[in-house]
Amino acid sequence: MSITCSNNKRVLSQILTPANFSKIIRSGDTTPIDNKIKRYLSEYNGGNYQSLISHIYSIIEKEYRSEYVYKNKLLSKLFIRQYVPGKIIALNEFNIANSVADFLLLNGSAHLYEIKTEYDSFDKLDKQIADYKKFADTINIVASPKNSNKLLDKYSGTSIGVIELNKRSLKTVKEGIVDTSHLDHEAIFKTLHKKEYLSIVKYFYDYVPKAPNTLIFKESLSLIKKIDINIFQKTAIEILKQRKLNCPDILKSDAVPEELKYICFALNLSQKEYQALFSFLNNKI
Repeated sequence: MSITCSNNKRVLSQILTPANFSKIIRSGDTTPIDNKIKRYLSEYNGGNYQSLISHIYSIIEKEYRSEYVYKNKLLSKLFIRQYVPGKIIALNEFNIANSVADFLLLNGSAHLYEIKTEYDSFDKLDKQIADYKKFADTINIVASPKNSNKLLDKYSGTSIGVIELNKRSLKTVKEGIVDTSHLDHEAIFKTLHKKEYLSIVKYFYDYVPKAPNTLIFKESLSLIKKIDINIFQKTAIEILKQRKLNCPDILKSDAVPEELKYICFALNLSQKEYQALFSFLNNKI
């Protein structure tokens, strides 16, 4: 298949999003990507969607490293290879205080990864870091070679780690250091679902508050705040690790193209949905 890419690689990179693939897999709507392919790829002859997507990914990986490329690399390198149900889990777009963490890896601790591509500004970074410290043990900023030196200067002498995404792999240029001095009960509590925080209350107090639904959150938080913050954080991590990843064996397998690992993870596809994805990928364009 011969494909020539237009100069607008940013728009081309927008083909690879969970939102687009959710429409494809769950409703059979290929319009969002078909329109971009017709407009921003000048030619293609034959082939299927899988070969086209592989080509698109190779373009953006080399010439326009979007946030998706970073997330896909992090998932493959840090999570998929070591995933064990109930022992380790990754969470994406994870709300902590007033910020949203790009990637969170939980084993016995909370390892947070914030992505800053060469197209991102650092304007909100200090505020994000302050929020993330309320939950995470270690925080790493994953950046382009262009920005890694700036980050090394900015966070010299701090606990913040810096990881560089170079041409081939992720390279740690500054180790993140464990820092639990800023952990915050309320920030951690608000990351939990109702069933999850009630199970923690039950574990520590052997009962759950008898209160109307409108007050159960407030009463539970009041009880949680009496627990040592380090113990509560570790307990919350163990609870979060129980969140289910559908079909991890399929995600880890060669059946899922490397380019689409993060999309499949973010959508947490069922077996039936994986079959729909594979069917789409095999379709001729």
